[in-house]
Order: sequence, then C-alpha cells, then structure tokens
Amino acid sequence: MKFFKKLFLGIFSIALVAGTFFLDERLATVKGESGPIPVRVIEKGPDADTIFENDAYAFKSGASKRLVIELFENAVLRFAPNTSGALVFQPGDASNRHAELSLAQGRIWVNSFASPLSLVIKTKAVSVTASPGVFDIIYQDGKVDITARRRSAVIGFLGNELVLPEGRSMSISEAKINASASAIAKLRYSKLFKEFPFFAQEKSDDWMRDNARDDEVFLAEFERKRDKSIREAGPHFGSDDISIFSRLGELMKQSAITLTFDPQKKEEREINLVFQYFDAAAYYFLTGNEAAGQKWLFVFQKKSELFRDKPVFQNGLVRRLDQFSIASSAASGASASSRFFDMKLALRDAGDPSVLAKLNFAFEDIEDALAAGSDTETQARVLKLLRLYGGLVDGSIRRVKNSQASTQLFVQYIRFQDFLRRHPEFIREEFLKIGNLYEIAYVDLLETKEQADDERQFFMNEKLKQIQMIRDFMNKEVIPFQDGRRSILALANQIETIKPAFSDTAVASYFDDQIKDLSPFLAFLRSSRAENLRGSFEKDFQEFETNLSDLQKVTALLGAATGGTQISAFRREELAGIVATDLGGIDAVNIKIILPEGEDDPRVKVVSAEFEGKIWSGTYDTSRKVLSDIVFDSQKIPNAIRLENTAKFFLFQMGKAVLPTGVTPESLTEAVSPESLLERAAKTKLLEELKKLDISVEEKYLGLENLNDGVIHVRLALLGEGADAKVFSFDVSQNVSVASRLKVQTVSGEIPVNDEFGLRELPTKVEQIYQRAVFEKQKEEELKKMLNDE
Repeated sequence: MKFFKKLFLGIFSIALVAGTFFLDERLATVKGESGPIPVRVIEKGPDADTIFENDAYAFKSGASKRLVIELFENAVLRFAPNTSGALVFQPGDASNRHAELSLAQGRIWVNSFASPLSLVIKTKAVSVTASPGVFDIIYQDGKVDITARRRSAVIGFLGNELVLPEGRSMSISEAKINASASAIAKLRYSKLFKEFPFFAQEKSDDWMRDNARDDEVFLAEFERKRDKSIREAGPHFGSDDISIFSRLGELMKQSAITLTFDPQKKEEREINLVFQYFDAAAYYFLTGNEAAGQKWLFVFQKKSELFRDKPVFQNGLVRRLDQFSIASSAASGASASSRFFDMKLALRDAGDPSVLAKLNFAFEDIEDALAAGSDTETQARVLKLLRLYGGLVDGSIRRVKNSQASTQLFVQYIRFQDFLRRHPEFIREEFLKIGNLYEIAYVDLLETKEQADDERQFFMNEKLKQIQMIRDFMNKEVIPFQDGRRSILALANQIETIKPAFSDTAVASYFDDQIKDLSPFLAFLRSSRAENLRGSFEKDFQEFETNLSDLQKVTALLGAATGGTQISAFRREELAGIVATDLGGIDAVNIKIILPEGEDDPRVKVVSAEFEGKIWSGTYDTSRKVLSDIVFDSQKIPNAIRLENTAKFFLFQMGKAVLPTGVTPESLTEAVSPESLLERAAKTKLLEELKKLDISVEEKYLGLENLNDGVIHVRLALLGEGADAKVFSFDVSQNVSVASRLKVQTVSGEIPVNDEFGLRELPTKVEQIYQRAVFEKQKEEELKKMLNDE
C-alpha cells in the first residue's frame, strides 16, 4: 500500500512540475518586458495642462485648483494653483527611481516617503536633492523656500552644497547668488552656512495642513492595497515542514528550475523562487503565523546571498522595497507591522548596501521611530536605535576610505548634530561620541591640510556652541545635571583632540579666548562638589566662581606638575582640579605631582606635599579616593588609606590626636589589592557596557593577561537568561569599543567569526549566528527524516 502511495505521489508530482513549467513559460511570454506606468494624473482643474513630449512630462496647474500626479503608485506630487514644471526620467525600468523636476514657478508638495524615489527639483540657480521623504518647495520671484517635513534634503548651487535636515526650513535668494557668485562659490561650509542658514519651520498654513492630511490618507491606502495584495497572492509554501503538500510545493518549484535549460531563464526562475520565500514570509506575518514567517524570511536571507549583483535580483528588491519602505520600527511586539520592519531590514541587507548607505538607513530608522510619538515606549525604542547606530558608526566608519565619500559623511554629520539640537533629551556623552567619529573620519578624507584645518575650526566652533546649549538646557533642567556635566566635559576633551595648529594669530586668539572664558565653568564641573550635585547648579557655580583661589590652586599645581605629556590638556586640568580639591580638603599644601600618561588612568603620583609641617608622598587614585604607597615623615605606611581617614591617620602618627574607643590605626587603612588599578578600571568599564547590552559575564571569566596589548578576553558570556541563553566568547579592545574573535556555541557546535565590529553590534551578531545554526540543524534533521521515510 505504501509503495502505491509513493508511486501515486511521484506521478502526481511529475505532472504538477511539468504543468507548472509549461504554465510559467507561457506566462513569461505573455508578460513581456513592459514596466509599470510611471505617471498618473489623479486630480486636476479644467484649465490645467499635462503634456508628454520628448521624454518629458510637462505640467501646469490651473488658476484655482491644484494638480496632483502619482509616480509608480507610491509617490505623489501636488502642484499648487499657478505652478508649472517638467518631469524627466527613464520609464520602463522597474529599478529606476531617479527623476528630475524643473520647477518654473509656484509651489509643490513632494511625498516620496513610500518609495525609493530620488528626486532632484531644479530652479534657475538652485537644485534640491530630496531623499525619499516629504518636502514643501516654493519658487516665486527668484526666491526658493524649502521645508524638509520628513527626511533631509541637500541644497546645491555654484558647486556648493548645504544640508537641510528633517524639520527645518531654508530660504535662498537667486539674486543674492548671482550678485556674489564668485565669492559664494569659494566659501567653505561653515561660512556658507552663515550666509544661508536653516531655521525651524514656520507655523503650518492651510496648504501644509491639507497636504499633511491627504498624505495620511495616501499612505494608509497604500498600506491597505499592499496588505490586500499579500493576502490575495497566498502563502506560496506551506506553514510547516511536516505536511507532504508543503514539501511538494517547494519540490515542484525546484524541479521547474532543473527542467529549464536556458541559463538566463534558469537564473530568473531561481531569483523568482528566492522572492517567493520573501513573499511567503510576508503572508504568514500578516496572517499572524509568526513561526512560519520567521522561517521563510530566514530562507530568503540565506538564498539571496547568491544573487546580490544580478540586475534581475536588484529589480525584485526595488519592487518589494516599494511595498515595505514605510514599515517603521515604531511598531512593537510580534505584530505584522513590527515584522514588516524586519522584512525591510532584510531587503536592505540583501542589496548589500555600502557603509554610508547603512549609516543613512540606521539614522532614518531613528527619525521614523521618533515621529511615532513621545511616549515612554517610543523614547526607549529611540534610545535602543541610537545605541545600535552608535555601534554601527564606531564599528564601520573607519572603513570609509574613498575621498569622494567626504561630502556624504559631512551630510550625515550635519543631520545627526541637528537631531541632537532638536531633541536635547538624547544629548549624552555616548551619543556625542558619534558626532566626533564623523568629524575624525571626515577630516581624514580631506585632501589638503588647509582644508582639514578649516573644518577643524568649524567643528571647534560647533562644540563651543553645543557646550553653551547644553549649559542652558541644564539650567532649565531639560537635561539632568550629571548627564549634561559628562557631556560638556566630553566635548571639552574633543575640542582639545581636534584643535588645529592655527597659522592665523587672530583665529588662534579667538579660540583661546573662548576656551579661557569656559575655564572656570569646566573647573567647577570637574570639582568634587559637582560630582555629587543634582538639579539646579547655578548657585553652586557662582559660589565656586567667587572663590577664585580654587582655580588659582589648580593653575599653580599644573604649573609645577610633570608628566602627562600623552594626555589632553583638559584631562590634565581635570586631574589637577581633583587633586587640588581633594588634598586641599585634608589641609595638604605645597603639593607637587606627576600626571599619568594614560587618558583613562586615574592615578596621580604625589611627589611631595606638606601636612602640619610634615613632608609626605604617595599615589592618589582620583577615582577611588584612596592614597597608597605612602611615605609620611620618612616612615613607609604599608597599607592604603581612604581620603576621609587620611588626616586622622596623619595626626595620630604625629601624636596630635587620640583615636576614639574601638578605632585603631589599622582600621583606618586597607590592604592594597593585588589587582592593579588599571585592571580594575578595565573590568568595571567592560562589565558596565555589557550590562547595557543585556550580556552577563562573571568576573572570573575575564582574562586580562594581554591588557598591556590593549586586549581583554571574555571566555564565557551569556545573552539572555535561563535555558534560552546563548553562550559565546570573544575579545574586546581595552577602550571597550571593538569586539573580535567571536565564537558562538550552537546546536551545531562552536562557530567562529573572524571579523572585527563595534561592541554594540555583538548581541545582533550572536543572535544571527545562533538562529542560522538552529535553522541549518532543522534542515539537516528534515533531510535525514525524508531519507529514512524513503
């Protein structure tokens, strides 16, 4: 009976495969090469003109009614009354999403948010390169007003470019450009920006409100059509691995490919099958079958790697990016909307984007998530995406080596800096580092020292403005004091790092004066008084500032200090300020110190100091507030002493104090740990960073034997909890930013990864490797089962 059943299924399969093969051949012939209709007029007045001539679409709206056209069904252009222009692009190719609109006059609303469309809007003297997004552009009497409602635009004229970030407006006079063309053409970005600054968008008028409302309807209808087409297309494959018909479905499609002998058609069929895996995942996510959706999405990701460079595959990617381009990370849980965002990410990865494209996508995900609202859940999601973005920048921006990419780097830098200005709740030390990484990478790509120095001046000026902005936000308690304090001190260190050797005395004097004016405030932020401060700080700062002797002590201490040649001036100042405050607090005078050479080393060598007329020396840990290696009045103290106990101990040694009952000299000291302070600091920093990533590690599994070489070994780490925890090991750089030599324990054994990447990417890497191993194991078991059945 079993034999006849197998025979029947075999004959049935062959018939179906043959039928499918010939049907697919017929459909391919009928379908032909025709692409989608690129332009469709969906609304116009009786006096409007729309003409197609010489590969250009000419448009002219009427006197009282707007003209609305649709591009590729997922982008819309709305012309206000009395607006005219011409649109040029290459129709027929599904992957072509580049168009140019020559705007003669009037006002136009562009919504390409649901499309990969890249649109350049040109006037007589200005070009606006609009990435997929929403833009409002007015061109009247030689003046161009642009508002970037969603996503950013690049404004170009006279060979120069300015960045217009999301949520900002810019106004440009063509008469001003023409009158000073030669001078403007030579301006660098910082000076060009002063001539043509962007500003907060003005209050919405009726045109903006009407279009924003219509956009909501347009995008909602787009998503409704997409979901309907996914449902109607069906699952393509079964939802499980057990059903014989599910396995037959894939077998038939594979067999049809095998029966195709024309190489080009065979490749097209293989690529078509790969996208059917993707479409099946979309269907199951939409219908709530999470497991089946995840399975087929993973198959798509795995199979697509073979075809990334094929034009047919790229066309298929564009068509599906058309469908899922507005899927946002704002959705949560296991909903279809959330999984559609995962599918958008899978499509992006399948296109093998460049480093700059990945950075751009990651930043757009942040903006899209933030656009969903301001509730606590949204804020948490934006924070998570910011950290992923920071890890991506840290781990990949060094790979950008092409000098032609400098402009793109600068564009992304400006967008991110403006994002922090608009959303001060995200101004933190960890995110300010992102801007600094862009600055360093950008300057490294510039061709001449003069260009690099000019841009360093611009970055210094921006940081000085940021410090003032953060101070204002701290004063208004928009930013918590300690967050703002750490951010300002980080910016101060960054200024010292990028400071150029000024050849212009006036420029050098300007920045010296700016930094000098900041010195009292920076000294206050570095003081122990500020370390424990919460809430409003201005009163404490005023009291600190009136006591100028504190600042004078720091200046005098630095003047006599040695060492510290390898650390920044701000770090030298910070350590000197701590020493002056802390040791001055125990009445130590005539202090002479040697500063450390490591930026993160908290230990300062006290060469000599006086206490009540007695000379002493030692090593002061400014982080732990502990003195060690003490020699007091020529007597060596074997143990370390905490700062708060030092004066009592010294007075007892001098016979000037009697200890309270139960207190002994030994109780005022503590044994020196055999573990070096540097090792302890490295451990603490690493464990804190891993905790933020939900990775747990016990101290006993940290190997510091190669710390001097800048490497920490993590021999066993866990991602997740309980039975579902993923086990892995890796190495990490001493500054806790770059991971390498990752090895993940999976159902298929240990899988090594011979690559370096940002530490923040680690959880994603581990999860991907683990899930891939699980899938491969399942496929292996399925194959064994099929062989046993036969």
